[in-house]
Amino acid sequence: MRLPDPRSATALAAALALAIPAAAFGAGPPGEPPPDHSKASASDGTLRSLTLITGDRVLFTESAGTVDVLAVQQPPEREGVGWVRSWDDSGVSVVPSDASPLVMAGRLDERLFHITNLVEQGLADDDHADLRLLLTDGEDESDDVGIFDTAALPSVAEVTTSLPDLGVQGLSIPRADAQDFWSELTARPATFTDSADTLWLDGRKQASLDVSAGLVGAPEAWESGFTGAGVRVAVLDTGYDTTHPDLADKVVAAESFVPGLTVQDGEGHGTHVASTIAGSGAASDGRYRGVAPEAELLIGKVLDDTGGGFDSEIIAGMEWAAESGAEVVNMSLGGPDSGGDDPLVDAVNSLSETHGALFVVAAGNSGGSETIDSPAVADAALAVGSTTKEDELSDFSSQGPRYGDFGLKPEIAAPGSDITAAGAEVLGEDYVSMSGTSMAAPHVAGAAVMVAQAHPEADGAELKSRLVGGAEPLSDISVHAQGAGRLDVERATAQQLHAEPSTLGIGRLEWPHDPAEPTIRTLTYHNPTQQDIELALEFDGPPGVISLSTETMEVPAQGSAEVEIRVAPGNEDLGDYTGHLVAVSDELRLVTPWSVQVSAEAYEIPIEATDSAGDPVELRISLQHHETGEIFSGWLFGSAQARLNAGDYRVVALAVRYADGLRAEENIAMAIDRFTVDADAVLRLSGPDSEPVDIGVDGVEGVAQDSAGVTLLSSLDTGSQIGLVGHASPGGTRVIPSTTPVPGLEYHYEAFWAVPWASVTVLGEDGFTLLRTSERSNEGHDLHTEGTLVDITHVAPDDIGDMTGMIPLIADIAREFDDEHILALVESAARQGAETVLSPNYVADLSILPVVQMYTPEAHRLLYRLEEGPADLAVTLTSRSPVAIHLADSVFDVLDPEEIDWRFSTDELAELETVHHSPIGSSADWGSAVSYRTESGMDGVVVAKRRTPHRRTEYYSPDVEWATYTLLGLFPAMQTVYERFAVGPNPQHGFWVGPLGPSLPNSRSTYDEDTVPPVFRQDDVLDVQVSMFGDSDPRNIAFPTEVDTGSTVLSQDGTEIGRSDAAGLGSFELPASADGWFELSTTGKRSAEWWPISTEVRADWRFHSGPGEAGAMATPRLLDVRYGLDLDEMNSATADEPVEGTVTAAAHPDAAAEPVTEFGLEYSLDDGDTWQNAVTQQSGDAWTVEIPATAADQQVSLRATASDASGHSVTETIIKAYSVR
Repeated sequence: MRLPDPRSATALAAALALAIPAAAFGAGPPGEPPPDHSKASASDGTLRSLTLITGDRVLFTESAGTVDVLAVQQPPEREGVGWVRSWDDSGVSVVPSDASPLVMAGRLDERLFHITNLVEQGLADDDHADLRLLLTDGEDESDDVGIFDTAALPSVAEVTTSLPDLGVQGLSIPRADAQDFWSELTARPATFTDSADTLWLDGRKQASLDVSAGLVGAPEAWESGFTGAGVRVAVLDTGYDTTHPDLADKVVAAESFVPGLTVQDGEGHGTHVASTIAGSGAASDGRYRGVAPEAELLIGKVLDDTGGGFDSEIIAGMEWAAESGAEVVNMSLGGPDSGGDDPLVDAVNSLSETHGALFVVAAGNSGGSETIDSPAVADAALAVGSTTKEDELSDFSSQGPRYGDFGLKPEIAAPGSDITAAGAEVLGEDYVSMSGTSMAAPHVAGAAVMVAQAHPEADGAELKSRLVGGAEPLSDISVHAQGAGRLDVERATAQQLHAEPSTLGIGRLEWPHDPAEPTIRTLTYHNPTQQDIELALEFDGPPGVISLSTETMEVPAQGSAEVEIRVAPGNEDLGDYTGHLVAVSDELRLVTPWSVQVSAEAYEIPIEATDSAGDPVELRISLQHHETGEIFSGWLFGSAQARLNAGDYRVVALAVRYADGLRAEENIAMAIDRFTVDADAVLRLSGPDSEPVDIGVDGVEGVAQDSAGVTLLSSLDTGSQIGLVGHASPGGTRVIPSTTPVPGLEYHYEAFWAVPWASVTVLGEDGFTLLRTSERSNEGHDLHTEGTLVDITHVAPDDIGDMTGMIPLIADIAREFDDEHILALVESAARQGAETVLSPNYVADLSILPVVQMYTPEAHRLLYRLEEGPADLAVTLTSRSPVAIHLADSVFDVLDPEEIDWRFSTDELAELETVHHSPIGSSADWGSAVSYRTESGMDGVVVAKRRTPHRRTEYYSPDVEWATYTLLGLFPAMQTVYERFAVGPNPQHGFWVGPLGPSLPNSRSTYDEDTVPPVFRQDDVLDVQVSMFGDSDPRNIAFPTEVDTGSTVLSQDGTEIGRSDAAGLGSFELPASADGWFELSTTGKRSAEWWPISTEVRADWRFHSGPGEAGAMATPRLLDVRYGLDLDEMNSATADEPVEGTVTAAAHPDAAAEPVTEFGLEYSLDDGDTWQNAVTQQSGDAWTVEIPATAADQQVSLRATASDASGHSVTETIIKAYSVR
């Protein structure tokens, strides 16, 4: 049984050589100090995973809003593909080396690799079964080689949305098939890699009136006859309540774009928004009437019943709304801005232009500056901020400017705090109160409908202008928060003049500044009336810096007039300027918000990077401003152009050279404490100036495995922190020596060394060893063979000749054959005498003979070698490495090769023997890793492959805390508490040593800084977390899987207090100051084919608990049964031989100490229907036990009871505790 089956990937062709332009550099605002990503911070986080588009699987935890990447698991065929992990105040990213050229070329959305952003959007593996992508057609009309044609898509991709007019397709890929998708995507000739198509993240967006309607002037507009009659407005949201009286006869068309869901609102957000726009107020006698109560509603369900939706579904709804005649489209939704155009932003701009619709979009609910959501950032969108009913800014309202270019957003504000409107049936109330820019946007959308009714000739741009121009500027609120001001429907509908453009977002003016070379923008006023109109212009710009060409002007009847805004700053006029240009005439008041940034002193800084040979190299670089903490991050190949504000910067950089564009064969670290920017200057990472770092392990067999890496971490006193992580290899790890100390710098090495499972070497003078190979059968093989390489890829299975002395290669790089054909080739090679097969392709049955898997470029190397002539190979397979070496070490405040001693000997390391049993009754290739935590706060995880069962010697760095975890297929299954090991021998550690049953480990989480007992009382709450399928070692924590079922019940004196429908888990409210005896019972079932033992477990505890010190955590005395039976490594007993061993029943170390006085053990051969007594005898604090011999092919269940003199007791039952072989 395989847990799980790996799928082979046909990978990037060697010809993936794209022209890589200079990368853009982005500057993030300093804001608050960023989260400390050097720590795993997972004391209350659960180990989770996120599969990338490449098939690589990122393991992470999330705690207190911080996402921490712990490890990257790569499929067997991708082992050795390099990747770079980096983090700054935006979060953490992981980019595989074969994806980075496409990202830098603008062909692949970088958000696909921004782990923090993906997790925040709810796109982890346990959130959605599929990966969701958006494919946009290349802009080059001559491009006819792309994959936009469905027939050219990778076979595992399903088209979920097709919008040819917008050049957009939504794709869904099962996460298990991500590697195959990537393989086909990048390896097939003349498709994606040679086209202009672009793949984007199909991100998820979230759903972001009695007094409020009057506040914005709606009643006055109603009195003028403007109620929205005859105008269509679309609401793209969670649908609507089809039974709500306020929306009866309001909806003229409705469509769901969420697969499997109707338009019925199962969340409530869409109903609230729709009724704010056009609700009749029927259920409230008109009190909660919408802004435009006679508008015609188009309802597009683009968000599911949790309030989230994919970009592809939203775009489909947008196109439907525009094509259905909506003049106004409300989008009370949004998500993080990508810092540039994305398909959703492009769709807003495109549909606005082609259909003339106005998209009214909620600005977002993040608060603070530069937090406007996408798609509100789109130029054509009318972004709406939120105010209170007292005309104050809502504290949650996202504010501008637009990130990246100082664009003016939002353009308008409206009431969004405590808005009462229709409640969907799911909420159980006719009306509910909600807050958010989601509530502000429909006020503006309703107003837009009335403006469209008042000015039927107006397109979306004009509607936007009239709404913005009629707004009421609010005092003491920034333009970046309110735009023109709070919505005024009466003025927007009544005023005849409008301005073009609607806002004057002049943007950023770069240093240096010369008043003799002003920046000029033109504002045009349009007058459709029959009378000339005199305007007085009120302008609040700083004199001498920003001025108008005139202070008065005449706009002719049915004509237009222009005014120029002249921005002429000098180098002393630095700063951000905002305000309102107000045109006044009698009752007319037309507002135009404006903004401009006169940027600080800044200079052009070309950045160059070369490897040790002087050739251009990929570089990740981050700069931290010493005074402000502002971070500039860049990603480039060879060179890039940056523009930096003057000042002193900390520079941290990591250059990585990849063999075949995939394997990290060299990395170079550089750190400069102060790089002064006061003129144009080159910042250079010069690889030829680097020196090697000596890395190795003496005295033991083994080589560094793929998870070896280096980390550069830089922290400033400002709280600014950045980190870069890359692969490390002995002989390829280098540093550029620091010329001065770099305080707050940590340079860290982490690695797992072992004997590889597979090694393939081409013999001869020009020979070489394939760097990344693997043999992934469950049992593994021990083999050394030499033979002549022969390519059988295109040989028919029946035509394969004698393979004696041959090593066959199956390299179906073009994916011409299916899995069955590949399997037939392997079977035929086995029949013809082959001892092993080499292949980058998936093989369904790995038991036929050893199949050495490799990534496709390695297969290319072998094929190229065959073109030169015959080649002899040596293949060595090792089923289980006899040793494992876990290393973690750091140097601080300097990069000096003489100070970096990363060559270790075993007598400097901690040593312990480990025993790994198999709980599934057979050998298995288990996912496994080792986590570490240094005194400096650096945390990480190193992937450490192992097969079970297995015994081996392990070595650990001594000055580090370590924890081990294993995966059961895709499930996090077991972790250990952190331990620090002493140099020399340490006590043996066992894993999955049975019988497996309810256990109370020393701590409930491997990541806790302090011990948190599995069961504790805090005030009047009892918190329970029992390891239901734990093993014999109290240092191990077993976690539930998705197939587990059960319950946990707490009682007092036979009266049930609380119940949880989860095995071993619960939090129970006790009677106030309860003091007495309690009973805790928990049951667990694990019904799965791959779990043959301990299929049903139960524990019943009786314990005393009373009130303690307020807030203190008290550990009640629950007895914990632990077995030490002479079972084999499959947790099985030998037929016809008695089972002997010891059993203990101690309480948690934090609980009151008291000896156990009574113990009994029973066994059953019929799954607990009948029980018989085993022989027990006390021996110190334990009991020796003997269970009579039984015949083969039986399963033995166990029931243990224990108690102390005070009355604490436990009865633990394990059905099918072990098998008899």
